[in-house]
Amino acid sequence: MRLIIKIALGVIAAGIIGLISFLFYMGVFSTPEVTEMETGPYTIVYEEFIGDYKKSGQVFERVGKAMEKEGIKTTRGFGIYFDDPKMVPADKLRSHCGLVIEGDNLKMVPELKKKYNIQVIDKSNRIVIEFPIKNMLSYVIGPMKCYPAFSEYSKEKGYKVDSPGYELYDMQSKKILFMMDIEK
Repeated sequence: MRLIIKIALGVIAAGIIGLISFLFYMGVFSTPEVTEMETGPYTIVYEEFIGDYKKSGQVFERVGKAMEKEGIKTTRGFGIYFDDPKMVPADKLRSHCGLVIEGDNLKMVPELKKKYNIQVIDKSNRIVIEFPIKNMLSYVIGPMKCYPAFSEYSKEKGYKVDSPGYELYDMQSKKILFMMDIEK
């Protein structure tokens, strides 16, 4: 009986150590570093989405497939999140979900405007946090870590935090840039 208890405790301890190690790997215990830098401009093709931000992945996929049909390949997605999920019901959250159009593909923008929503995010000084993409959980953990860090940083600096949140998903570099405009 004691052997079974020792084995069970060993398995539980190994599971706890494994879980904690995984959470460290995912960045759950890290403190995001907020920097200020000039970012942009970004030309994005997007769809408007109203609903739970957790369901926006399907919109990004739809835009990606549409751009593939147009012959546009990109490794950078872009999301604009207009509402604070703590203040707005999930089914009323507003966002723009899409892809960055860049390089030679910018020549196609006038033609794309006839069928798709196109928006230019101007070059601007923003507060920025870089968060690594480890796996699909990064898209959940990142916002949970980064937006509170923006709020804290903004309070310290006397900035307003009512601008939309921008998220640049750089698949090639395996990172997400969380950005917000600086409003003093």
